[in-house]
Amino acid sequence: MPFRSFIFWAGRCAGPGRTIKQTDLDGIDVYKEMYKLAVYLLKRYNGSGKTFMIGHWEGDWCIRDALNKELKPNPQKVKDLVELLSDKQRAIDDAKRDNKCVKDVHVWHYTEANLVEQSIKEGSGWVSVINTVVKQVKPAIDYVSVSVGGDSLREVNPTVAFHKTLDYAHRQLPYKRGVPEPRVFAGEYYFDLRNRDDAVAIYAPTPQLQKQRGCWAAASGVAWGAPYMMWWAFYDNERTSSGNFRGYWLVDNGNRETPLFKAYQQYYKDANEFVRSVIAATGKPPGDYAFRVWATERLIQLSGRTNLWKPYVRYWGN
Repeated sequence: MPFRSFIFWAGRCAGPGRTIKQTDLDGIDVYKEMYKLAVYLLKRYNGSGKTFMIGHWEGDWCIRDALNKELKPNPQKVKDLVELLSDKQRAIDDAKRDNKCVKDVHVWHYTEANLVEQSIKEGSGWVSVINTVVKQVKPAIDYVSVSVGGDSLREVNPTVAFHKTLDYAHRQLPYKRGVPEPRVFAGEYYFDLRNRDDAVAIYAPTPQLQKQRGCWAAASGVAWGAPYMMWWAFYDNERTSSGNFRGYWLVDNGNRETPLFKAYQQYYKDANEFVRSVIAATGKPPGDYAFRVWATERLIQLSGRTNLWKPYVRYWGN
């Protein structure tokens, strides 16, 4: 299939109860393996226009001993994660330095922070991936993925809270020459239909409301400038305490396309047509800002809820 962007994990980060050393090779081997992978991607897809984003699972759980945000991070895990991400970033940077002849192919490295809202509440001294790890990785990491739900997406139009989260994450990133801005994206955003205890979810208790909220969240992220907005998930893999699916899906357990799936599918079709029409009229595709202005408006239309104030589309210089 003609995908242009690939976002994937390479080398797992340890989940609660395991050390990073149990899950990944030691630092020097991680460097070698990541270097070989980056070189392969650069050479194999030279001239293809493809982008590869290499990252990991939710980092704030990787530095804790249990899935509990109130639990303090394990200092050794924090140190290990900094070292691991530094090895991976150095490998990717070195691979690009050593293969400057390749063109029109991009390989980037990212870390994922899943407790950004909590980091904002607790302040800069609270140990987390976004407050602590990101600033210590050397060389500077390329991108940060945020896992967003809860407070950031509480309102139907989540722009104020969501942009606060994205802005906060972006401010923690050390400057890095040659990496396109902005350097924060949503590695997952979601609205489940049911809670773990089988109660109806607060924000999107029906498929139609899931569509409404999902389109508004996407519109808000696009307006901010997030290079990627990734819905969790295509098929649901989480169940309630009684065994029912929680409804994190675009295609449900009966293999039926949800209203949100159809809205996103229509958006994709319309986006392609918009780009074709601009090329036909001007001889070139729309710039990033022009496309995001159109995309923000179209996603709001597809939400079915158009009577709210529209998010300001931020200009990042392109």
